Amino acid sequence: MLKILIKQLNNAGIDFCGQVAPKELNLDNLENNNEIAFHKPIVYDLHLSKVSEGVLVAGSVTTEIFCNCNRCLNDFYETIQLNDICHYFEDVMNLSELDISK
Repeated sequence: MLKILIKQLNNAGIDFCGQVAPKELNLDNLENNNEIAFHKPIVYDLHLSKVSEGVLVAGSVTTEIFCNCNRCLNDFYETIQLNDICHYFEDVMNLSELDISK
């Protein structure tokens, strides 16, 4: 889980950077899937801002996924990079903390 304390947010917002293990996001155990797996950390570089009664999260997330090709049966890693993450959590300013991984 990626949680922030709402009271940490100021008018300029905060940068929230780091990495998280796939297990923390429940990505380590994909049921009935022998083709992909998350073995490497998920790296995030996010900016969180107060907007009205909500929180705007914008930034990027990168990781590598382990893949198994059904055709040639070779294993390989594929980099996944999302550069345009933008999500608005509505009506959360009354909470003490916010889980932005949901």
